[in-house]
Amino acid sequence: MNKNFSSFIPFVLYSLFILVIPLIFLIYQAFHTNLSPLFISVLLSAAGQSFMQASVSTVLAVLAGIPAGFLLVIYGGRGKNTIISLLLVTYVMPGIIMALGIISLFGYSSRFWEIIYGNIAYNAPLIAVLSFATGSSTSLPEVYSAKILGATDGEILRRFYLKNLLRGGLLGALMTFILSFEGFSLPLIIGGPSYSTIEVLIYQFKSVFPSLTDFPFSNASFLGVIQVIILLIPLYLYVSVRSNALRSSSSFQNPFFRYRKKS
Repeated sequence: MNKNFSSFIPFVLYSLFILVIPLIFLIYQAFHTNLSPLFISVLLSAAGQSFMQASVSTVLAVLAGIPAGFLLVIYGGRGKNTIISLLLVTYVMPGIIMALGIISLFGYSSRFWEIIYGNIAYNAPLIAVLSFATGSSTSLPEVYSAKILGATDGEILRRFYLKNLLRGGLLGALMTFILSFEGFSLPLIIGGPSYSTIEVLIYQFKSVFPSLTDFPFSNASFLGVIQVIILLIPLYLYVSVRSNALRSSSSFQNPFFRYRKKS
């Protein structure tokens, strides 16, 4: 067997069992959906809510996250790793805990903005850490060369650090949009039916309103297909931005290149 082909066998098996088979099931079930006017109306409403929540959450999370990442880049004191760890605590906090905490603080005074607040609390710290990571990759020899040539601190920040900061911010923004679009815990617990995302509808049509046919998952599967199609666009952008960032990070060969076949 060709060695190059054999190295792809684990990837082929992963793709088959983790990606292809679930998608085949999803699409097969979706073909048996009864596209009634009521179902289409509910779908459009949920898609609009998902897009609105994701867009507003992304913009506000970026406005909060990138400045925080910039401060981490220029901060030279102690405890930076502790600060980063604390920033990431909210990112791994269970959604139900976040939702109950928001309800205890604000009640149900403004459900939409409470969902947005939760999304920002989740994702702004991630954007800050990603911005810090890419901003810290700035080449110091280039920075010192620019200072020798007379560049001011403002010019160095704008020409060197800002570009890298924004790359991490863009990666974080795309992740924030995807995760907020797929929002489940916060819209379900805080928002209720009026603020249901597609993800919440998938859960409801699977658990609460199963299709009374031979294909009980058809409505939920159709919603899943729609969500996958929509999110393929930001996912493609994320992969493209990340690939460009990795290619531009270094021109040196990977020192572990000789272990590539074993890996």
